[in-house]
Amino acid sequence: MRPFITILLVCFLMGGMYTYLKFADSVKRPQTNHQITDEEKVVTVEILRSATLYADAGFEVVALKIDFRDETVLQENSNVPADQPISISLPAVESGLNTVNVLANFEDPESFLSDAQAPSLYAIEVVIRIDGNVLQRQTFSGLNSTNPIGGQVSFDTTAATR
Repeated sequence: MRPFITILLVCFLMGGMYTYLKFADSVKRPQTNHQITDEEKVVTVEILRSATLYADAGFEVVALKIDFRDETVLQENSNVPADQPISISLPAVESGLNTVNVLANFEDPESFLSDAQAPSLYAIEVVIRIDGNVLQRQTFSGLNSTNPIGGQVSFDTTAATR
């Protein structure tokens, strides 16, 4: 009797899974009509930093890299002094949620020859502005210069229009 009940339960499970998968495949999914509208206002990214950013052409290391929508919108291949302002406008920003990826390199390739005291904290601040008004502000920091500092900054352009 037990083997018969076991076989019956297995048949019910297999039949139930087959019926569910057949039903799930037959359901029509709605078409996606996601329309992208570009933001009419000017969106800029401003980078503030605590020290000079360094590039090293020998190892293909860039001083600063800003990516937006899987495209590089700024890539600094030379050293950038700490007092030099960095501000760029983003092309074709969508209305809604957007993401910018920022990467900064503080490691001086010639620092091993210098006797100068290194800063105790390396930091960059990413400021997203829409028509000059601050929309998002995020800070990335590290205790040493051996690793690039940065990350993703998400911002919502609809929050600025409310």
